[in-house]
Amino acid sequence: GRARARRRIGRAMSLAAFARASSFAAERHRTQRRKGGDGRTPYVNHPLRVASLLAEAGVDDSVVLQAAVLHDVLEDCEDTSYADLEERFGQAVASTV
Repeated sequence: GRARARRRIGRAMSLAAFARASSFAAERHRTQRRKGGDGRTPYVNHPLRVASLLAEAGVDDSVVLQAAVLHDVLEDCEDTSYADLEERFGQAVASTV
């Protein structure tokens, strides 16, 4: 019924929010590469892997998963501020990052 439909809508909205956060992280980390190995691995693979590990461990909180994929943008991307994150993803995500 309605409760099931609301859950389905909530999951779709969470997925859309995660996709937006992932896209933002990929854009902000676009010129960065992982240290070690051949030096060609895109840096964004790291925050995506962190989010994946959390999801595999059973974390399904949209705020936590968005923050996981965004966790290095403030530290590593000079063109990103706390205000940017808060404006785009809300206070809960920004403060978790």
